[in-house]
Amino acid sequence: MAIATNEQSVVDGVEKRLYIGGEWRDASGGETIPIEDPATEETLTEVADATPDDAAAALDAACGMQKEWGDTAPNERSEILYKAFEMFEARLEKLTQALEDVMLLDVPSRLAKYILDSGDGQPDPHALTLTQDEIAAAVGSTRVTINKVLADFEQRGLIRVARRHIDVLSPDRLRKEIHG
Repeated sequence: MAIATNEQSVVDGVEKRLYIGGEWRDASGGETIPIEDPATEETLTEVADATPDDAAAALDAACGMQKEWGDTAPNERSEILYKAFEMFEARLEKLTQALEDVMLLDVPSRLAKYILDSGDGQPDPHALTLTQDEIAAAVGSTRVTINKVLADFEQRGLIRVARRHIDVLSPDRLRKEIHG
């Protein structure tokens, strides 16, 4: 898979089975469906392919918990629902930003933004250890285009590229690439 390391860790950390009645389980039919990267059409992972029987089991489990949920204190229910809302909102914001980037930014801008954002929380916040294929998949481009843009950034002294390693030499100048 040509998926960036931090994105792969997110994909790997997501449960692939169905959550029904308080437990994770495989689809009753045993089938899975591939989840593809729309930029590369590569399969990122496979998840359980729920059947009508799985849907009925989930509905039965939910109905079975209705009394317990109703007996839960209103403030506790509110906290649970608000936490779910916050999690959903955070994911929606990330997805919205990614879509905006692909639609509104050219490849050099997306690459500059990705390089700068990917360093957050790393021991060296201005170093990135990925292949060009991984970077291309992450920014919605091709390895050839990424190679050309990286060479341009390096020639202009914004970054230094080594095997599976990018050092940001001038974060402020690289940041200016995002907005042209």
